[in-house]
Order: sequence, then C-alpha cells, then structure tokens
Amino acid sequence: GLILQQTEQLELNNPRKFLIMLFHKLLMAVDPAHSDRIAQVMAWCFNRYPQQIGGLTYMENLVGALNLAVKDAEYNQDSDNAQMYDKYIESFLEFLNYSFSIPINPKMFIDYNGLSIAAQVLRGIHKPPLEQSYSRALVCLDVLNKATRLVDSVDERGFIKIPVPRAKRELASSPDILPCIAQALMAKSSDVVGKAAILLDRLLDNNSAVTSELHFRTGILFFILGNDGDPSPALMKLLQTIAAQQDYHLLRQYVPDSIATYLETAD
Repeated sequence: GLILQQTEQLELNNPRKFLIMLFHKLLMAVDPAHSDRIAQVMAWCFNRYPQQIGGLTYMENLVGALNLAVKDAEYNQDSDNAQMYDKYIESFLEFLNYSFSIPINPKMFIDYNGLSIAAQVLRGIHKPPLEQSYSRALVCLDVLNKATRLVDSVDERGFIKIPVPRAKRELASSPDILPCIAQALMAKSSDVVGKAAILLDRLLDNNSAVTSELHFRTGILFFILGNDGDPSPALMKLLQTIAAQQDYHLLRQYVPDSIATYLETAD
C-alpha cells in the first residue's frame, strides 16, 4: 500500500528482481486483499520499467497463479470476500496486460494455455455489482485482444492458414469459452460490448468452420440483434463478418432481406 502511495518518488535499481520478489510474496499470500495489493504493485512495476524487466521467464507459473485465482474466486463467490477475490483477479490481469508490451510475454501466455483461463473471467460479467464486473471484464478483454492481435489468420501471401493459429483456435473452438465471450455482447456497457465485438470479429475472421455453426452453439445473433445500446461500429463489423460466412437462409430468419443483402455484399 505504501509503494502505491509513493510511486512518483520511488526508483528501483533492479526492477526485474523486485518483481520476482513480489511474485514470490503473491504465491504465499492467503488473504485476497493482500494478494490484490501485491498484484497492483506488480502492475505498477511493469508499467514503470517494461524494458528493464523484459520477458517473464516464469510465465508458466504466472498462468498457474491466474488459474488458481479464478478457481478461488469461483469457490468463494458466495462468501463475504467475493468482491475482493474479483478485485484481485482484475489487478492480476492488469499486470499481465502491461507485460504484453514485451512481445515474448503474450506468446508465452498463449503457449501455457493462458487464454482459456483468462476467458473464464467473463463468466461473471453480469454478476452484481455490475460496475466492478464490467471493470474486470474490460481488463480481461484487453488481455485477450492483445494476445490474439499477435496472430494472423492469413500468411504473407494472403492465404488462410491451416490449421487456424492456436490462439484463435483455443478460444473459438472451445464449447465452454466462446459462449462466455458471446454473452458479453449483452452487457449494459458500450465499452464492454465494443471490445467483445472486436475480439469475436478477430476470432471469426477467415474461420468459416466455426462461424457457420456459431449461432447454434452460442445464439450470437440474438445477442447482437438484442443489444439495446448504441450500435457500435465494432458490433456492426462483427455482424458483417458473421454474415459473410453464414448460411444464407439462416441469416434471413433473423434480419430483414434488405439488411441481409447489405451485410452479404457490402465491403
């Protein structure tokens, strides 16, 4: 807590070593409030000294810690500490988000199955208090978007990669994960909806094997068309990406012919 209050005056001679020490303390912490404070300092440390810290060679352990935090939050969701567990996860994801400024870190995060673990955080997106749930979801979506932005579905010649890159395959093909992301489109927050739409659009672009059955698996067209907020460009882009790879007759069951025709033919 003291470090967070004096960040302007604090200078670290060896931020990499300091971060490792913080992570060791995090692993030993049992109180979620204490874990949250440590995670906040870790986030501050990497944000302040990204180049000095560089690649996190213990990313596998970080992913393990995130997995444990998600499980602890689920187990304690009805306890008095439920909100503090959620706050700790948000702070830990914020730290990971900062660490992704070094390209090797999100690549290792993907390799150690971090994407599917982080995506599970979105399951509680509609849990009250909504302000805290949406705040946590935004950080989670930032992490997922940054990681998936590193991988392209096409090669340098413009040909679709086969198989689809692991990051997209891991999120788009999982029967448990994709619905978690799709339900975020019904959030009462334009920021959450926009970032979820960007992520889904990235996962579904040039991925017709998943997109063609997407509505049956997730009901995504209901989520998109049922959104009562301001229609964001990202949401409209997602609808167009789905329409381009969707069954012609299915699409016309949910939107007027004129809109379906536009979605299928517009650039």
